[in-house]
Amino acid sequence: MNLNNQGEQSMSINSSSGVSLGVPNSMRTEAGEKTYQKAKKDKTLVPLHSEEALAKWEDWTLIKNRFPYGLVFTTHHMLVPTRPYAARTDMNAREKRNLDNILNLLQHKYDIIFENTPRQRSIKTLYHIHLATWKQREQVKPKAPTKPTKPKKSTV
Repeated sequence: MNLNNQGEQSMSINSSSGVSLGVPNSMRTEAGEKTYQKAKKDKTLVPLHSEEALAKWEDWTLIKNRFPYGLVFTTHHMLVPTRPYAARTDMNAREKRNLDNILNLLQHKYDIIFENTPRQRSIKTLYHIHLATWKQREQVKPKAPTKPTKPKKSTV
């Protein structure tokens, strides 16, 4: 694992042809990660608070993650503050109270609610919370099993 010039962790992920893709370590699919990296390179990303709202509350907006962690989730939304700030510690008392109320309301609609640590955040300037639904085991495509090889006959 290496750090790129933005301080993001990266690792070599091999495509089905065995070619190292060198994409950052993430829970996005290979195609999703390539799309995200291309959008970053092309500077076509938009601020999260500009994304279309799925729901709005005082201080918070629920959006669909345009670059979801599709390897493990079928649904991937994010809660973003209406007032931009970088860290949980930057919230005022009302924002914290409203966040608690929203999370209580939404906790039964998702399987997991989480935030990435500062080291893992791809968007370091805007605090946000991930809300997601796990893929069921049958939805996760395992790698094709390798064919068993027959043991070689002994020449002794």
